[in-house]
Amino acid sequence: MTKPHNKDQETKKIDDLPLTPIPEKAAKVIEEIKTRVLKTIENSETKFKTIFEQSTFGNKIIDADLKIIKVNRALTELLGYSAEELQGTLITDIAHPDYVNDWKELQRKLWADKNASFSIDTCVLMKDQETLWCRVTSIIFEDAGATFGYTIFEDITERKNYERIRAEVDAKKDEFISIVSHELRTPLTTIKAINQLLEKAVNKDQTYYGFIEKSNYHIVRLEKLILDLIDVTKIQAGNVDLNISSFDVNAFIKTCISSLQTIHPTHKIRFEGTLPLTIMGDQFRIEQVLINLINNAVKYSPSANKVEVSLSTEGGYVKIAVQDYGIGIAKKNLNNIFNRFYRVGQASHHFQGLGLGLYIASEIVAKHEGKFGIESKPAHGTTIWFSLPMVQHLN
Repeated sequence: MTKPHNKDQETKKIDDLPLTPIPEKAAKVIEEIKTRVLKTIENSETKFKTIFEQSTFGNKIIDADLKIIKVNRALTELLGYSAEELQGTLITDIAHPDYVNDWKELQRKLWADKNASFSIDTCVLMKDQETLWCRVTSIIFEDAGATFGYTIFEDITERKNYERIRAEVDAKKDEFISIVSHELRTPLTTIKAINQLLEKAVNKDQTYYGFIEKSNYHIVRLEKLILDLIDVTKIQAGNVDLNISSFDVNAFIKTCISSLQTIHPTHKIRFEGTLPLTIMGDQFRIEQVLINLINNAVKYSPSANKVEVSLSTEGGYVKIAVQDYGIGIAKKNLNNIFNRFYRVGQASHHFQGLGLGLYIASEIVAKHEGKFGIESKPAHGTTIWFSLPMVQHLN
C-alpha cells in the first residue's frame, strides 16, 4: 500500500542539504582559470618581446598617426639612429622626400580601410643621409584599446641597385639592337634585289642556280631576324601600333596554313574546329603570331609528320591552339618560354633562332587584351594557344 505524499517532510529534507561548499569550489575554479589566463598573457608578452628584440629584421611599432612607439636594435643598426632618436618621432621624418606618400598610403590601408596587413617597397634616409630601399610590411594589432602597426623593415637596396643597373643595361642593349637592325636592313634590301635579278637572269638548269636559291633562303631568314629585332625594340619602347579591323577567323587561319604548307612539305598541317566567327584585331599582327607558332611546331618536331591547328570558343574568347608531336619542353622551363632571348637548354644547340618569336607573339596577344598559354611534355609534344576577346574594346 502506497504511503501518502508528505510535502512538509520533503521541504525539510531539501533545507537540510549542505549548500555552502558549492560557492567555495566555484571560487577556486575561477581563481585557477584567472591564474592560467594571466600566465598565458605573460608568456605571450615575453615571446612577443623576444621576437621583437631578437629579430634580424628592423622592427618598429607605430601608431595610427605614424608615430614611432618602439624600435628594436636591428632597426637602429640599419638606419644609424639610436632608439631615443627614433622613438617619439614620425616615420615620415626619416622618409625620402619623394616617398612620403608611401607612408600615407600605408596609414590609409591599415587604419582607414581596416586591412589586417599591408606591404610596400619604399625609400628612407639613414642618419648619414644615404638612401636605403626597404620592403616594409606592417601588421595591425590591438593593445589597451588602441590599434598599432607591427612594422618590419627588410633591406632591399642591393636588389633595387641590381634592377636599376639591369634596366640601364637593357636600355643600352635595346638602343644597340635598334641601331644595328636598321643599319643592316638597308644593305640587305640591296642584296635581296641583286639576288632577285640574278634569279631571273639565270636558267634553272644551270649549275649555280642552286646557289642563288640557297642565298635567297638565307636572305629571307636574315630579313626575318632583323624584323624580329625591330619588333622587340618597338615593344620595349611601347611603340607597337595596331591597325584594327574586323576579319573572318576561319578564312584567316586557312590562308595562313595554305601559305605555310608549301614551305613545310614534311608535315601535314591540319585545321579542326571550323566556326563562323568574325573578330576585331590587327590581322597582320595576329597572322604573325599564328605563323610563328606553326613554324615553331614544325621546327621542334623533326621526327613527326603533322601539326594540328584548332579553333574554339571559351568564356567569351576565341581560342586558337597549335599542337605538335615533337621534343616537348620540361616543366621547369615553361615559365621562361615567353621571355625575350630565352632558348631552352640543349634545344638551343640544335635549332636556329634568337629566342624572340614567342616573346613577340605574347606581347602582340597582350596588346589585343588576349591570353597566351602553353602545355608540354618532353618527348610527347607541345600545345601553344592564344585567345582573343570576342568583343573588343581596344585603344
